[in-house]
Amino acid sequence: MLETQYVFVDTEPMRAARFDVERGGLKRLLELVDHQRITVVLPTVTRREYLKKLNESIDAALEALGSLTKKHRTLALAENTPLPAVFEPIDEEAAREAVVARFNRYLDDLNPEEAETPADTLAVVLDLYFTQLAPFNDPRKKKEFPDAIALHSLARWADEEEVSIYVVSRDGDLRSYCETKTNLLHLETLGHLFALVTAEAEMVAALLASTEDEIVADVSSAFEGGGFLLEEEDGEVPGVTVESIQLEEILAQHVDPEEELVLFEVQGTINFQADIHYWDMDHAIWDSEDKVLIPFDRIEKTVRDTYEFRAYGTLSTLSKLTKVDWLDLDVDLPNVVHVSPYAEQVLPGA
Repeated sequence: MLETQYVFVDTEPMRAARFDVERGGLKRLLELVDHQRITVVLPTVTRREYLKKLNESIDAALEALGSLTKKHRTLALAENTPLPAVFEPIDEEAAREAVVARFNRYLDDLNPEEAETPADTLAVVLDLYFTQLAPFNDPRKKKEFPDAIALHSLARWADEEEVSIYVVSRDGDLRSYCETKTNLLHLETLGHLFALVTAEAEMVAALLASTEDEIVADVSSAFEGGGFLLEEEDGEVPGVTVESIQLEEILAQHVDPEEELVLFEVQGTINFQADIHYWDMDHAIWDSEDKVLIPFDRIEKTVRDTYEFRAYGTLSTLSKLTKVDWLDLDVDLPNVVHVSPYAEQVLPGA
């Protein structure tokens, strides 16, 4: 299961995915952000590093495309196929701008927490370099400076926020650095992250399923204790009894593994009986002097009806989301629930 909701994705997984934000792991990452399952943390320096590596990838792609159009121009003769369009001249600068703009929109959609570069970064990073500590295990790898700045920014941000961060990268130097920090947790790939998310989702689903009886009891109590109004007739609803409740969907909206809390939403249907009393206007007598109908008989009966509800809850857990501690449920009910006198009547003894 996840130990934290915070995630940093190194440039290496971005390059491995070829910066393709429309499918695969990068698309899945955004989906998890949208569903509030994870929160991306992005150091200022890493955003610039992403764009540097993206432009290098664009350079390589344009070079490969140029080589293709020169060596295999014969394919431009393939009429009635998409191939001739490949050999048409393109505006390389416009293509680059379009790709960079799309990737920047993706980063914005991730809505990351920005980890600013701390003021002491230069001194700290130089000390790591000259003492050959991670990520400078090999002093010849001066290209690790952006990684060192990013890692220091992440560690400082995690300290200030009192949280941990997953660092996703195959880079061995980043892994070595994470081993020196208790609040930076290393993962090799996005696939490893997604596996943890899936395992957590299954665990949370099982926990929520185990609370169904308590949810039903809380919904029943809240509903029976609410207000009721008889529609269309002059009368009242002196009593309501819940017969049964069908829980149609229990969805985890947010999981906080560090606080061991699950925020969830539940929807369902309440089947209830309502005792109703109202004047029998069909057999009322007309008062010609006052020009009003005067009823003499009261109708007292029980009807059966349904109400679709929505509720929001907080589940506190123990032992890393494996046991329920307590549950708090807020049932979204109106001030009064309307009851129809023409709903199905419950016959005596039925």
